Amino acid sequence: MVGRLYPAEDRPALADLLKRAVTARGKPDQLYSDNGSANRSDMLATACAKLGIAPRHTRPYRPQGRGKLERFFRTAEMQWGREAQALIDAGRLKTLDDCQQFLGAWLHGEYNARVHSSTGETPEARLSHVHPDHPIAWVQPQALADAFLWPETRTVTAVGTISIEGHDFEVAPELARRKITVRYDPYDLGRVLVEHDGRSYGRATPLGALPAHSRHVRAPEPPATAPAPERTALHELVERHDEEHRRRRIGRMRFVPPPGPVADGEAR
Repeated sequence: MVGRLYPAEDRPALADLLKRAVTARGKPDQLYSDNGSANRSDMLATACAKLGIAPRHTRPYRPQGRGKLERFFRTAEMQWGREAQALIDAGRLKTLDDCQQFLGAWLHGEYNARVHSSTGETPEARLSHVHPDHPIAWVQPQALADAFLWPETRTVTAVGTISIEGHDFEVAPELARRKITVRYDPYDLGRVLVEHDGRSYGRATPLGALPAHSRHVRAPEPPATAPAPERTALHELVERHDEEHRRRRIGRMRFVPPPGPVADGEAR
């Protein structure tokens, strides 16, 4: 289980969570979600298509299909949620980062390490049972980041320009008067990728100063200036577990191209 806390249930939060999950656990064959607006967005549909993931959504008014999801939420509320609320009331958890660290401690030290009655194993143990015909599919970091760029359609002007959120960009002149797809990071408007008829045309060039981020997303949180919160046993638990988890898995994440022919005199 990979989990994070976010201030809002929106597209940036969904993209961040899925990128973290794929990085930590590998690419799934299917993505099962409810019918929230972020889960039905073009951004998610495009990301799934580029990564080779089949999106599936629960049927409206059919709660039977969400049994496993609801079971996890109930467990999290009963175990993590109540204790987190008590720590918040006592002033031990003061920020979203504090709550996130506590959630990580519970996920790694309790939920993922506890034997589940339905499987008879811990989630970590089940993850280690990799079938040779279905190995874990890791994704290159840049390919993963590019998959979650926001897609939008634009019609290029006669002079080869487009507008994104009120800002003008220049594209390849041969695209004049054509309908194109642009894909961009809402937190980096200077990187706009251009596509037409399945072909890449590189980046669009901004024709003026750009804001730090899209108007459709919240500004990133500034670095905390308050003193570090008091350390607890849970802080130490999550740090120890993260380090052990990293050491166990680091050997499995190798982004090495397939071997090619060996030049004369070159050692294999």
